[in-house]
Amino acid sequence: MFHRFSDIHRNTSQTVKYRNGIYHIGNIEGALTLDDISQATRAALGKKPFPEGIQMAAIARNDELARTLGLTGTPGLIVMPVRQATPKNITVFPGTATVEQLKAH
Repeated sequence: MFHRFSDIHRNTSQTVKYRNGIYHIGNIEGALTLDDISQATRAALGKKPFPEGIQMAAIARNDELARTLGLTGTPGLIVMPVRQATPKNITVFPGTATVEQLKAH
């Protein structure tokens, strides 16, 4: 993300403002621009987001993590227990999961 994820997600009203701002822009998937996300971040947090270099480094780390986990689309879902997670009891749905797939886990 283009902001410090925890800044927005600590506060439910900020989360809603941020997500509504992103959806209001209308660009989806890879079409969001730096300006789009910065605009939504400013509206949610009431402050300017981090400089572009920091934002791009965060995106690169998130992208690498997504690829490592096998996520190929949105929403990507990871179903796992809160405690004692192991590769055997974690399921990754790399894109949209069906109701049947979710009920099976």
